[in-house]
Amino acid sequence: MALKRALTAGWLLSDGILNTFPIGDPCDALTAVTEAHFAPDPFEGMNLMGAEWVYNRRWRYESHFDAPKEDDERVWLLFERLSGAGKVLVNGRPAGRFTGGEALIEVTEQLVPGENELSVCFEAPGLRLPAENPMPLLGLTGPVSLLTGNGLSLESLTSRPGDGKLAIDLALNVFAAGRYTFAYVASQDGALRRRWRFEEDLADGHVELTHTLSGLDEPDSPQADRHTFAYAASQDSALWQRWQLEANQKGGRKELTHTLNRLEKSENEVAVAPNAPLDVCLDITRSGVGCAQARFESRRPGSDEPRRTLLVRGGLTEDLAEALRAVGADSVWPEDDPAVRVKADSLFGLARVSEGEPFSCPACVRDLRAEAGDEAFWPPRSPIWRLRGGQAPDIAALSALYGKEAQTDGALAARLSRYEQAEAVLRYALDCRARGERAIVPWNAAWESLSSDAVTERGGRRRMACDALRRAWSQDAVWADWPAHETVEPGAALEIALWAATDKKDGLTVRLEASAWSMDGRCLARKEETVNVRQARRVGALSLTAPEDGVVIVRCALRGGVGRILCRLDRVLPVKGEGAPLKALIASPAALTLRGKAVVNAGQVAALAVGECLLPGEQTDTAEEWVNGETAAE
Repeated sequence: MALKRALTAGWLLSDGILNTFPIGDPCDALTAVTEAHFAPDPFEGMNLMGAEWVYNRRWRYESHFDAPKEDDERVWLLFERLSGAGKVLVNGRPAGRFTGGEALIEVTEQLVPGENELSVCFEAPGLRLPAENPMPLLGLTGPVSLLTGNGLSLESLTSRPGDGKLAIDLALNVFAAGRYTFAYVASQDGALRRRWRFEEDLADGHVELTHTLSGLDEPDSPQADRHTFAYAASQDSALWQRWQLEANQKGGRKELTHTLNRLEKSENEVAVAPNAPLDVCLDITRSGVGCAQARFESRRPGSDEPRRTLLVRGGLTEDLAEALRAVGADSVWPEDDPAVRVKADSLFGLARVSEGEPFSCPACVRDLRAEAGDEAFWPPRSPIWRLRGGQAPDIAALSALYGKEAQTDGALAARLSRYEQAEAVLRYALDCRARGERAIVPWNAAWESLSSDAVTERGGRRRMACDALRRAWSQDAVWADWPAHETVEPGAALEIALWAATDKKDGLTVRLEASAWSMDGRCLARKEETVNVRQARRVGALSLTAPEDGVVIVRCALRGGVGRILCRLDRVLPVKGEGAPLKALIASPAALTLRGKAVVNAGQVAALAVGECLLPGEQTDTAEEWVNGETAAE
């Protein structure tokens, strides 16, 4: 019988010098020795320098598992994430080697009846600090599972939608010739769509098959007494949420209660797509005995092409997919795609970018090696960043833009580097939306790396760029447009282009509100008009005269029919002064105070952030990272 059983608790770790100690679930060697108090916290001070020895030991992970009772079953060990190179031993006998990443190792010949011993041995990388990557992961950094199969194993599965059909390419390793049944079941939003059944006579060895699932737009044969209840909720004439529930009901009167979940919804959350993905289940059997199973998602043929893609380094989980959708992504690019056994064109409701598509992200200008402040980077409070492809720390680049303060104040320099990245991500995503092109942005750092050009840090903490991306990818968007790093002359006459876009297929008619403000809260220009918004297009312009110094804050908003703000975006346009062109962004610190959960600007100068600014007297409940000030409790 095919099954997958996780090997979690009960792991032991040793290096041949320290006494063997328990670690519970698999984790990297540095984390394990820190939690066991063999090494100090590497994120404090310069403690990491004293942990060099961790990378110069041969670490050995040990566990136990019971062999399957069936004699004709094949058994594999699936390592979903290995950081480092080494070998796997079962009962002291070599089973296979690995070089990192994902590994699937067959251990059938090494098994004995009953309990079996498992050892995962890592080679010592011999790292000396400081290094290009000062704190790599080493050891078991992902789940370990025991896989069993009867008759055959599923090597890979790829789904390809098109022309109202879904083609399924299968690669199988057959080790017991015979007649096999392939049963597919497709559902959508929890409702059954269709079933398919194929019979195949398979010989021993490697076999490749293609099954075509047709009739996706036709309902399955009706089931007796089976009823479907469909609900739809809308607001401001826009679809809010759909639900579809099924129940068996015979003749006569019957009372039912249906609960419609997730009615709460933030302004920027993406509505449920009308072309929800298909959920496909495959069950392979031989003479009624289960041999292999697979479950995957696929986009419905004819659905919209994805436009907002996040590059994910490492495995994609359902929780992570939910976080990606909350940012506004409609597709994902798993960087470790070649190691994935089931290659569906959709993952957890996100379309998968086709393999082989070139990756280029001009949004991520800087490769941030470390940042100051309270972040878990080494060395602490040392702002070190490198231009893409560069080898030397580029401190002079920020100093040229913002002034000497960026070179002398480590926390400020780190904050400005995050601001630079967020501005680049925002500009890149909006430009792609305006041109109707796909935007691809890295979400997280590589598992073995401390540095990243992504919108989140190692460990999942989000940077300014993450919120900037959410604003650019919101269902409804409005923005002021000008070239990157543009500054204007004092007193110059300006005409700033205004753009708007919506994901609603039928478009919407809204009230456009645009205004310009100085740093001290003076209104420089204001404009309001009713506009029709469909695909991204220019909807107007805002005319004004630049102030003598500081910055121009351009605020754009779309307001719905009942007065509710659908979206808002603030952008900052610096005015040229003496010295560094962007020095005005940090020249005047804002006085921010925390009152309950609200941040209040109690000073005379506007507080600046990516996508949102606080004019004097304004307040917000969002947790922004302010460029020219920090929040202080009253």
